[in-house]
Amino acid sequence: MTQVDAVQKDKVFEDDVKRYMTPIGTISPRDRRVLITDTMSTVVQFRAIDYGMERCELHLALPSLDSALLLGNQTMALSVHRLNATIPLDVSTLSHNSKPIRMMKVGDINLSSKLGEVWQRSFSCKTEEVLSFELTCSPETTTKGCHIEWWQNMKKPNPGLYIIQHSTV
Repeated sequence: MTQVDAVQKDKVFEDDVKRYMTPIGTISPRDRRVLITDTMSTVVQFRAIDYGMERCELHLALPSLDSALLLGNQTMALSVHRLNATIPLDVSTLSHNSKPIRMMKVGDINLSSKLGEVWQRSFSCKTEEVLSFELTCSPETTTKGCHIEWWQNMKKPNPGLYIIQHSTV
């Protein structure tokens, strides 16, 4: 999970901004920043790993948007795009110019100040398939600028974007 910037097209964002040194070595918390603005988007990858569980659901769970996720705008939407990437991306070199092209729009997620937002899309996925997505501000439904951000813990993705796999056998 990392950001890309449409204005600073070659900028590569630091992967592990919350890491810190201790007497026994570097500690890397499992938190990752999700930042989506008018010019910045977040790229995220998952790997479908379980055999016989080839039905995937992409979920986005957000808390109430009055909790500083949504800044000064009550009419906003995110767009989710599927990226053309079948191998893991190298976040140490990923920029707007080097990110994979968008294959398709998966959907728009309309955000409001109601309590919590949960969005999901179901699709087939193969064992060991790499699934790549980009979260952007939706230009069709966003007014007055766009700024949405949260820190996602990779073990407890709420708020967060995550994949659930379901059995197909």
